[in-house]
Amino acid sequence: MAALVGALLPFGGHRGGNVALLVELLATLSGASFSLDAAPFDRGDESPRVGLFVLAVNPGLFPGAVDRFVAHLETLSRTHGVRLPAVERTGPLDVIDLDDALEQRLRREATSF
Repeated sequence: MAALVGALLPFGGHRGGNVALLVELLATLSGASFSLDAAPFDRGDESPRVGLFVLAVNPGLFPGAVDRFVAHLETLSRTHGVRLPAVERTGPLDVIDLDDALEQRLRREATSF
């Protein structure tokens, strides 16, 4: 409950407030309520009407961008010790340990189609 008191407060002073306003405006494009108009999350029977805005950018369309991004992420990881689990490269697993009951259930589901 305490988190809801400040859930929509901006971070980072006036610059953070501008980022928060931009995010709110983009979310309203998909039907979300403005924060001042949203119904409470913790009570009542009216939906707060949250929205989702997705922006997809293909960095390959910008000359040299992919190489610059890769070099920057490698520098962050190598020089500054930043952990980047979303870009860490790992190979496929050779073995996955499953509990017997789960394995049997998966096999039944796979053959039921």
